[in-house]
Amino acid sequence: MTNEGFQGTSLKPLEGVSEPEAIATTPQSGANCEHPRLETGKDRPPQAEDGKNFLTWLDTEIAAFEGLVELDRAAEAELSGYAFDARLLLPDKELEKIRRYQADTQREFDNAFKRLLEWRKTRAELEAQRHQQQGGRR
Repeated sequence: MTNEGFQGTSLKPLEGVSEPEAIATTPQSGANCEHPRLETGKDRPPQAEDGKNFLTWLDTEIAAFEGLVELDRAAEAELSGYAFDARLLLPDKELEKIRRYQADTQREFDNAFKRLLEWRKTRAELEAQRHQQQGGRR
C-alpha cells in the first residue's frame, strides 16, 4: 500500500509556515495602526486566546444573523392578504414589457381575424358569382 499524502520535497513549503519565525499577518495585528507591523511566531500571544476571541466573535455573528431571521419572520407575519400578494408581483418595468407584448399580440390577432373575415367574404362572393354564372347557362 502506498502513502499518497504529502512526502519529501512537497513538505518544504509547509515546514516554512509552521516554523516559529514564520511571519504572521492578521487583521488584528494591524487594526490599530496605519502601517501594520509584522509579528513573528515568537511575538504572538498564545493561540488559545485567539481561539477564544474567534469563538466569541463567531457567537456574536451567529446571534446577529439569528436576530435578522427573527426580524424577517416578524415582517412576513405582519404582511397579510393584499400586501403579501403585492410582493409576488413583478417589478413595474417587467409588467410594462408584458403589457406591451400583450397589446402587440392583440393587434396581430385582430389583424389576422380581419383578414380571415375578408377572405371568407371574398370567397362567398366568388362562389355566389360562380353560382349565378352556372345558373344562367342552364
